[in-house]
Amino acid sequence: MTFGKYTYEIIGGILIFVSSLVGEEMPPAWKKRSYAGFGFLAIAFIAVGIYLDRNSETEQGQLQRTISGLKASFDDSERARKSERDAAEKARQSDRDAFLGQLNNLGNQLSAVRANVQTEKLRKQLDDTQRSLRETQQALEKREVKLDFVVNGQVNPSEVIVSRQHPFPSSDLQQYVLAFALINNSGEDAGSGNAEISIVCTNCGVRFVGVDPWPVWTDHGVVREFLAVSKHSALNLGRLALNPSGPVPKQIQLALRYRCLQCVPEEWRFVTLNLAP
Repeated sequence: MTFGKYTYEIIGGILIFVSSLVGEEMPPAWKKRSYAGFGFLAIAFIAVGIYLDRNSETEQGQLQRTISGLKASFDDSERARKSERDAAEKARQSDRDAFLGQLNNLGNQLSAVRANVQTEKLRKQLDDTQRSLRETQQALEKREVKLDFVVNGQVNPSEVIVSRQHPFPSSDLQQYVLAFALINNSGEDAGSGNAEISIVCTNCGVRFVGVDPWPVWTDHGVVREFLAVSKHSALNLGRLALNPSGPVPKQIQLALRYRCLQCVPEEWRFVTLNLAP
């Protein structure tokens, strides 16, 4: 393809040069030869152009088929992951409902036993047991919390465009900076847990640099622990900068995940970062 491109340009240059040499003062024999050569080069110029056009169409078609295949594979993978998550969630809900049913039956049995108990001390013990069962049941019936990741102001994004900026006002250093947060839009508080942020690619030559302090660093990312995320509030996780060791790639992918008490079990979320030049 590259050779054909250069050939096309070379022939075009020769055509321009030859056309400038053909003049009225040239002998007739040389004129005929020049026109013949000029015609041959013109035909070659057209042939190479047609070849390049067809070759380009073929390559574009192959590229489009490759992209379509990758997209179909990704969609199939996403559907399989969603199906697995849905099945796991249904199984978990089924187990919880079964346990709640057992607690309810146990409470009814305790009520029946209490009606036949004569001593006040034993009745008090049964009342305390029933109260404990009710509290456990209410805690299990509580709506579990689902948190949302925020990346540079976007909630649960699949893609983010990142531009260079000055993270430190006192420095002229420009970096690709990412700001992370967790949002709890539910009506219940989330308990203690952690948020994990990792760079997926292993050979892209990019690593994280902490703009804000991060307590735990892993091979490919960071972990931020938290005590709670109150209902209808946001928790600022901090900022990270991307530090490429070589040429800056056009895209990299991040993996995000949180774990916490009273939270819906969360799988990894993937975010594509488009790095502006």
